[in-house]
Amino acid sequence: MTTTTAPVVVGVAASTVDDDNALRFAAGAAERRGAPLVLLHTYNPESPATHPLISKDVRRNVGQEILAEASDRLAAIPDTSVEVKTQLVEGRTVGVLLAASEGASLLVLRRQDLSSLERVFTGSIIMGVAARAACPVVSVPAGWDAGVTRGRVLVGLDDSSISPEALDVAFALAEERGAALTVLHAWRSPGFYSDVIFARTSEETWRKETREHLEKTLAPWSERHRGVTVDVRVEYERPATALARASSAGDVLVVGRRTRPLPRGLALGSVTRALVASARCPLIVAPHPGDEAPGEDGADG
Repeated sequence: MTTTTAPVVVGVAASTVDDDNALRFAAGAAERRGAPLVLLHTYNPESPATHPLISKDVRRNVGQEILAEASDRLAAIPDTSVEVKTQLVEGRTVGVLLAASEGASLLVLRRQDLSSLERVFTGSIIMGVAARAACPVVSVPAGWDAGVTRGRVLVGLDDSSISPEALDVAFALAEERGAALTVLHAWRSPGFYSDVIFARTSEETWRKETREHLEKTLAPWSERHRGVTVDVRVEYERPATALARASSAGDVLVVGRRTRPLPRGLALGSVTRALVASARCPLIVAPHPGDEAPGEDGADG
């Protein structure tokens, strides 16, 4: 167990109480780190989605009930011993979560499987937080089984623009969990005709050279984390497709917030955005130094 004292924060909503796997993930992370666990619920008294006849006091009381139910669910999880605190905060959801990330070691959110229309609103919360949080953000998919452990952490890398932050998180997490680490790089040439030419002429050489480049890049991390077994995989596939598929065999998938410079305010790359919606195990988005500081603007709920 490490001696991290910054808390693990888990966002709690009614859906979190119905499916406690996000609570389980957060509690496990807090226990391994020797950190307290904070159950955080937000309510927005000015939300247009809230019926005007529902008073601010009622919304606050409902929030307190949700936190109490989450605490009870957490207490009922076997073999869980972690210091638990609750916070009920008035404000816009994304802004409150971003503020909480500044003092947290990890921020855990539950991802719901929703229709495309519903995802526009609820998915925007995870996207907005993951894009600007000061700490790593975990998106735990609905229905993921916290009781099944595969002993493997996955990390997705772009060989042309390595994310040191993602590697820091992935190696530390593998060491913390006593798990093996799979480093996965995927790339695919656009267009069917290009696929055919690449497969016939360059694929074998590309795989060999890419693997060698990645192994050389990983050497400093492997040296610092000698107890972590590392497996490097190179796939000729679209990155989001390869990583989503691989996530079904992992306990956690780690990605960087972005791999290349992007316009201001667009801190999540296309692969990371796709994985927020499609990863089959908890997805950790590692922060990137210099990205936009936490604030109230952006998507919210």
